Amino acid sequence: MGRTSFLVAIAIAAMLLELFPSQGGLIKWVIILLAALYLVVRLARTLPRQYREKRRRAMQLAVDAQEYRLYEAELEAIRNKYDPNRLGVEGALPAAYQDELTALSEKHRAMLTRKFGAY
Repeated sequence: MGRTSFLVAIAIAAMLLELFPSQGGLIKWVIILLAALYLVVRLARTLPRQYREKRRRAMQLAVDAQEYRLYEAELEAIRNKYDPNRLGVEGALPAAYQDELTALSEKHRAMLTRKFGAY
């Protein structure tokens, strides 16, 4: 329920209380009952959706963690292939090394984007 709908509901309740002052107690209980019913319906609609979204996000994080471990292993293999002693490559990176790093990043781009943002 939006702000406008809420204000309209309050205005209608106030008008009913003014039009039927002898029925004030009954009108108040009807308003309370309708408000409680609205809250129950809203919770029944939103909680399952939030639960599914939370579960989906947790499953995606688990899949991403597994893929990230695979990515790190592949990255380590490429690094060991071109720089096994971790001395650093002097000057520009060899083209083959750069191509393999680019291919690896492209292969895992979706996971890296979810994990680190824009990649």
